[in-house]
Amino acid sequence: MKDIYVNTTTRDHKSNELSIQTGFVQMYNNIYAVAFNLKYQCSLYLLIWIVDEMSDYNQIILNKGNRSEFRSRIRSFNREYTDGMVKAAIGDLINSELLISASMDGKREASYLVSPKYFWKTKSQKDRIETIQAFQNQLNTKINERDIIRSGSETEDANRSGEAEQSS
Repeated sequence: MKDIYVNTTTRDHKSNELSIQTGFVQMYNNIYAVAFNLKYQCSLYLLIWIVDEMSDYNQIILNKGNRSEFRSRIRSFNREYTDGMVKAAIGDLINSELLISASMDGKREASYLVSPKYFWKTKSQKDRIETIQAFQNQLNTKINERDIIRSGSETEDANRSGEAEQSS
């Protein structure tokens, strides 16, 4: 990200220098319906920080060090969050489908993709559309995996309760 310095003049004709950052993130109007329904205030603050810190293709690492960096930054605004609260906020963002785990092999649990349906950091709209498709496919895969795990545990619970009834 680059800073541009602009000379400005105040009413009393004093010269000031204003720093303007050239980096940007596009935010789409449909974010309001999701962001205003987040469970925790920390989730919204974390989302703003994530959007600022994410890579050009909406990727972010939220390991202990990065969570600590967020906590430090938010502390400068007189807010205090524990690591557990930040983890709960990450869960809130995942449940709201603003974040999805980018881990394909289950080993890099701290790697996430920010939903390109709501935020996009690069200029290329073609890349955004392709990333939205990939995001949605990965989200659907995660939902299917979760449903399979849930239905498997329900079957196991039913089998166990059937075994318990038979042994009585």
